[in-house]
Amino acid sequence: MRKIIQALAAAALLISVAGCSSVNSEKTTALSLMEEINNKNVYFADPSARLWYEINTKYFMDSNGDGKGDLKGVIDALPYLSDDDPLVAEKDLNMTGVYLTDIISEDSAGFVLDYFKLNSEVGNEEDLTELTQKGNELDIPVMINLDLSSCSVKSPYFEDVLKHANELVKEAALTDLNSEYAQMFSITDEQPNSNWIPLGHSPFFYLGFNGTDAPNFSQDSEAFRTMVRKVIEHYLSLGVQGFYIEDMNAFYSNSKEKNAEFSSWLVNTVTELNPNAIVVFSTANLESDLSSVDGWIALSKNAGVEGDLAKAATGTISAKELGDLIEQSNQKIAYPATYVNTPENTLDLLKTEKKANTFKMLMALQMLSSGQIFITAGDEIGLPSNEFDLVSEALSPVLMEASSENAKKNSDSKDQQSDPDKKSQDQMAEIRDQLTFGSFSEQKEDGNSVLNFILQAILLRDSYTAISSGKTEVVNDLNTEDILVLKKSVENSEVMVIYNFGDTEQKVNVENMTLSGLPVEIGGVLLTSDQSVHMENGQLLMPAQSVCVLK
Repeated sequence: MRKIIQALAAAALLISVAGCSSVNSEKTTALSLMEEINNKNVYFADPSARLWYEINTKYFMDSNGDGKGDLKGVIDALPYLSDDDPLVAEKDLNMTGVYLTDIISEDSAGFVLDYFKLNSEVGNEEDLTELTQKGNELDIPVMINLDLSSCSVKSPYFEDVLKHANELVKEAALTDLNSEYAQMFSITDEQPNSNWIPLGHSPFFYLGFNGTDAPNFSQDSEAFRTMVRKVIEHYLSLGVQGFYIEDMNAFYSNSKEKNAEFSSWLVNTVTELNPNAIVVFSTANLESDLSSVDGWIALSKNAGVEGDLAKAATGTISAKELGDLIEQSNQKIAYPATYVNTPENTLDLLKTEKKANTFKMLMALQMLSSGQIFITAGDEIGLPSNEFDLVSEALSPVLMEASSENAKKNSDSKDQQSDPDKKSQDQMAEIRDQLTFGSFSEQKEDGNSVLNFILQAILLRDSYTAISSGKTEVVNDLNTEDILVLKKSVENSEVMVIYNFGDTEQKVNVENMTLSGLPVEIGGVLLTSDQSVHMENGQLLMPAQSVCVLK
């Protein structure tokens, strides 16, 4: 848990995290205006509603100079994500979780080879255990992703089935298939359609995943569920405290009831083994029977440049339409999770100088959502996917300073890797040219940067438990083409979060608005320009592309 001292050191935290107060004292910037309001009120949000930093390990920090990211690189980066100390928070993001993707062994097509083995390129079990232990010390639990829909044809489970199948004669019956793993897969003696693939030289067929030769699992089978339980036990024993389950709709394509049953079984299994562990599912739509699932659920239809959140930020759909979509989601999902990026990093179209403010508003929608929130590594500085290999270069100065162990290691092993400080001027200039919005250090000095906007959004989220953990209610009578008004409530805490997605100033009538029986007042803002939010004669005046929290 975060230290009790945080409540006493809130002012110090805000000054240090915002960082640029002295830099921006000479002129008005979005940051200086946000600090005037946001610095007054920080309590730190519910630690059970976490902000996860999503890392594809092999593309993140390289600790040994082999040109590939690894788990030790993530360990070195932990102080950058959070140092768990509000008195020394100038160079950390205040993340409260790390989500690692693609650390389990896979084949070249991305299908799981063996759930019990890590990708050797990123590290071993000792590295993962060290990461989880150090993460827990900083109150940054580690989550990993599990694809439980299918596996590689080269997995030990399927290879054993194939070996036994190839030993059978053409007249054999399914009962003659003696592999202990046979029940884990969908196998038949007839070929219903082209998704069913011949099982070696046997007279049988197995169900492939979406037109590939990767075998689908049979989630009904006791053998499969026994294997899944062992996998969960294994990673919990290594200190992992969260599991991200991809595409819950893929478990049973024709039965939403079975999808819900398996998902609930999975949550119950994890909770039984570790009551504090978190399970997050992704789903493509709201058609599944989600209301009965006691796990966190993220809608993939919200993600990417074509997602509903991006559509509202870009004006493709109105703010009122987004409100209607949020209302529909609330009726189906009790425990929400939110991510706006995709594995393909499809937000690249918004990561340009011209659309920087739109990108900021999209991130504000995400950051001020309730529940589990996922931010992709590099999004905090607007790093597009074609620059993803530059994450370490963009962040290296602050990572080097934040991690004394990493700095020492670099000084002790110059024969293994080059010193970042020794790069040629031409190399550094080339790197800077490829960073659309500049490096972390450069953006910290810019009061109008993407980074400072996102840091303020994180602080605002941490200011109100109602934002991070509250139930969301759409205030339909105030929503317009550009204005979205959400009421968030938890226990005795209530706030209003108001978004102006438009490119002009908007007025919102708050004259008769109350929260907990009291007149509202401005409790926080997110700004994309040097114009601030203010209240005048019962009207809330919001500049273009801004957010206001009323308390």
